[in-house]
Amino acid sequence: MGTLGANYASGEGVAKDVTVAAQWFQKGADRGDVSCQMQLGLAYAQGEGVAQNFVAAYKWLTLAGNGEPSGAFRGILTHAVQQVAARMTAEEIAATDAEIKAWRPIAGPPAS
Repeated sequence: MGTLGANYASGEGVAKDVTVAAQWFQKGADRGDVSCQMQLGLAYAQGEGVAQNFVAAYKWLTLAGNGEPSGAFRGILTHAVQQVAARMTAEEIAATDAEIKAWRPIAGPPAS
């Protein structure tokens, strides 16, 4: 799902379509794919392929950070979460943190 999303986002092998890319990232993110969660969070933060939504961006970027405890992306995710949180209210952050705590990936076969 992440590869398909990346292909649509870049136009590699398919016509570039950031909306379709975001749909593939959503499918992967819902199933717990950290890379898809990061890409979807960035899409929401930038309003690329989806309507700009800082609450959704915060949710997906935080979940990606929780799933990426170390490595090169950790710093990028931390910075991105901080940038998005700066545009949210304390109430939005608290409510989203509760949603993140309760979040579980969708089980089952990959979406097509």
